[in-house]
Amino acid sequence: MTRLILSILCILLIASCSPSITPDSETTIETVAPPTATSLPTDIPSPSPSPTPEFPIRDGGTMQPSAAVIVKDNLAQLTELAVWGKGLIKGIKWSEDGNQIFVDTVLGRYVYDSTSFQLVEDGLEFSERNSGLSFNVEDLGSSTDSSGRLKQQFRVQIFTDGKSTGSFDVDSMYMPWLKYLSESNTIVVDKMMGGVELRDGTSFETFCEISGSWESPFAITKERTVVAAGTMDGSISVKSGDGFSSEVHFEAGGPVRFLSFSPDASKLISETNGNISVWDVSSGRIIGTLSDTFLSGDFFYDQYHRGTDATVKLTVKDSQIAYINKNIVVIRNLLDGKQNGLINGKEGTLLDEEYQYEGNYVEMDSVFFTADGQSLITVHYDRSYVWDLATNQFIKMIALEKEKQHFGLVSAYSAPNNLLLTGSQGGGYLKIWNVDNGIELPSIYAWDIGGLTYGYDGTHSLTMSPDGKFIFSWSGLEGVASFWEIETQARVMAIKIPRSEYSQYKPGFYPVAISPDNTKLVFSYSLNPDLHIATVYSIPDGNELYRISSYFATFSPDGSVIAASVGNNRIRFYDSQTGNILGDVTSKYPNQDGFQLLYFSGDGKSLIAVSTNGTISIWGVP
Repeated sequence: MTRLILSILCILLIASCSPSITPDSETTIETVAPPTATSLPTDIPSPSPSPTPEFPIRDGGTMQPSAAVIVKDNLAQLTELAVWGKGLIKGIKWSEDGNQIFVDTVLGRYVYDSTSFQLVEDGLEFSERNSGLSFNVEDLGSSTDSSGRLKQQFRVQIFTDGKSTGSFDVDSMYMPWLKYLSESNTIVVDKMMGGVELRDGTSFETFCEISGSWESPFAITKERTVVAAGTMDGSISVKSGDGFSSEVHFEAGGPVRFLSFSPDASKLISETNGNISVWDVSSGRIIGTLSDTFLSGDFFYDQYHRGTDATVKLTVKDSQIAYINKNIVVIRNLLDGKQNGLINGKEGTLLDEEYQYEGNYVEMDSVFFTADGQSLITVHYDRSYVWDLATNQFIKMIALEKEKQHFGLVSAYSAPNNLLLTGSQGGGYLKIWNVDNGIELPSIYAWDIGGLTYGYDGTHSLTMSPDGKFIFSWSGLEGVASFWEIETQARVMAIKIPRSEYSQYKPGFYPVAISPDNTKLVFSYSLNPDLHIATVYSIPDGNELYRISSYFATFSPDGSVIAASVGNNRIRFYDSQTGNILGDVTSKYPNQDGFQLLYFSGDGKSLIAVSTNGTISIWGVP
């Protein structure tokens, strides 16, 4: 009898957790119009949110394994099987008495005991303080100093509650990055490779200089007796003493994003690769790590970091996800969020005998799982490496941009053929490498650089077809999209966007989706990025079939369904043949940006949604 009652309860739980997809009342194809600036359709009215399940498991495991391939006929049974990730970190700090550590994310505040490092409370609301201090930076132009060296000068205007309260000048090679630390009344002036100045928030006088790098986090005690700065290559500098003359360095092992001193300045907390550690300042050793791991990747920190100009810095294969965190790749299990591996790009640069870069930090541009899932390819600004996933060790270098035309680097990987392709805004070729032997194959001559109106801007994005036989390339200022057959290097299709439309301002670009049978292409070049309108073209004639709402789209493995992220944590499904809306599902956790990267598993049984709110969810049919 007990077993019978338990079985009935399980059935009721499963039934209550399964949302239904409510199709829109209108099933007509979205308005099709020629690609002109005046005829872009408005966004489709959002349907009523579908019911969302309560999750019995969070940050580990799934409610049930996915049982069926996702197709048009069973979309109504889609359930969010698992969700992990505690949200994009906004800040970390100590409580006033030093007994607790606060981790603030877009999903709320997590409170940890500072002795046991265990979570004691979560989901609390918090408000970010507005200091009332803002800056305006004016470029004063270049000049020469007494030694004849060229310098660039900037004037920083200070505004308090909207009123100008003073200014100061900064000599810097690049426009400085500024931040105000209200608790210590300190203005941080990061001169972008020129060091960091700490200035008094009232007098604007410099009281300390410390090394740092762009996006470096800083921490300073309230009394301004101890200061710390982190770098993207994993170093933490701590200065103290008379005139901040004493300096020590801690090695964090990866990009440092956040720092905070305890009230008595004896301890320092830092975040690296999602791990939040507590340091003893006097000994420079880690004395504890918080019990939870947070997601930490470049694609979470910038809502516009998606495809094309800024490459999507993650890859999904089977049950694994690998994502870039500056010069680190983190590999996690998709179903429970547990870390499977960690690759440090610094180790590759040190083992690469030809590498001449001064310093160890080189940010990664792209990452790909190899076809067999045993190795990982990382693409840097002028070379590419292969890593063994079993050991997380560097294997070899396979690609080198000898011409150094590497700015705006983009890349794609053909898994069936084990080929790596790269292009750049400064180059006219799509270069091809055989990953097995590292041999460079004949390049695709994509652009005549001399014939380009602006003299550059050759390739802004690359997208590989699912079968690895074709590649889609997009040129920015020239407004030309091309579909290439890799083996023959033939241009199968070209889409030309009129210069009159393109030249108004840079459009919003989003990653392209290619159907499994290579007959359809989802491509967005909207002049108004806020509309998030994507056009579905037929291949190879280039005819416009219909338009859909989309931040990011992907085809199901059988090609019958397009899943699209449409904002507000909603995923919308379209019939790929007609463009009809099949229905929506909505994730539970709020997302201010409303943006998700979507990936179908190879077997079609799961849909993975990587959200800019710092969570990853797995959808499927129980």
